[in-house]
Parts: sequence; structure tokens; C-alpha cells
Amino acid sequence: AILHPDLQAYKSLREEKAWVESSQSKPPPTISSLRICIVNLMPLKESTELQLCRMLARSPVASDIAWVVPNTYSGKNSTPGHLEKFYKRFNEVKGEKYDGIILTGAPIEHLDFEQVAYWKELQDFFEDVRKMDAGILSLCWGAMASLWHFHGVKKHITPRKVFGVFDHKISSKDRMLVQAIPDHVGIPV
Repeated sequence: AILHPDLQAYKSLREEKAWVESSQSKPPPTISSLRICIVNLMPLKESTELQLCRMLARSPVASDIAWVVPNTYSGKNSTPGHLEKFYKRFNEVKGEKYDGIILTGAPIEHLDFEQVAYWKELQDFFEDVRKMDAGILSLCWGAMASLWHFHGVKKHITPRKVFGVFDHKISSKDRMLVQAIPDHVGIPV
């Protein structure tokens, strides 16, 4: 993973001996990387950053990560200045091309989509993703939002959290982000 050296995930991955490079230094010409846009809506930004970067750092392909939040988003649980230092806003990445998008969730599944303060911004972002023809991996509430926006699939709230490892089938091998993943893969949900 290619990360800002002041990001806690960078420091933790270095200590764990995972492959991580500084975004502040020019990578060697032999290193090709995927440009990944991570829309992190989780309240605990730093722990989510570390979890996602741990997985990406184990990939044989480097991931140049852009951390992004909606324009009107304000995190309540992050270290003061964290969003300003490490994150871009939707308007700052509009028109940029990414190889893949990761959209996290937020503990707002009880709200109708239209009640979410940044829903309109997220819909506009989804349309930008559609235009750039990038693959999108949506997690938690982000999966509900993606399914609703792109496919009209309504969310279904269960009395208790449903989780486990479920079989997934890769439907399009032409996306660079999934080329190394087997046809049927168990993914924790």
C-alpha cells in the first residue's frame, strides 16, 4: 500500500512488516500500482484505515490509496485535523480516474437513504463511478446504498446482525481489482 507516512496505518503496517511505501516519496519505476479510492464513512476512521490497508498491503500489486469523504461530511470520532490532513472531499476527486472504489458503511442503516445528510452527494459520486467504469467494493451500509442506487434493491433490516462467510462469484474478470481472486471465493459479511 502507498500511504501518507503520518497516517497511523502506515506506522502500524511498518511495525507489522507489511509492504507499505510513503506517498511522499516517488516509488521506484518498477512499481506499478492500482489507484484505489476509499470512501470511508465509518465513525472510527483510524481503525478502518488500518483494517483495509492490512488487506491491501498483502496484495501483489501496490495500491495507491486516496481517502475520501463527502463534501458536507464531518466526522465526530476522529482525531482533530485527521480528515483535513489525510482525506479529500468528493469535489476534489470529481473527474479523477480510479481503478477501483471501496465504499465503507456507517451505523445509519436504520435511516431511510433520503434522511442521510450526504445522500445526494453519494448519489452524484455513484454516477461519477459509473462514468469512470471502475469496480466498486461496498461494505456494510455502503453495500445497502450501492444496491439501492445501482439496482433498486431495497435494504432489509433484520432483528439482529447477520454475518458469516458467504460464497461469492466473480461476475467480471476484466476488472483489475479482482483478477487475482478465484471464481468462487468466501467473503466475510
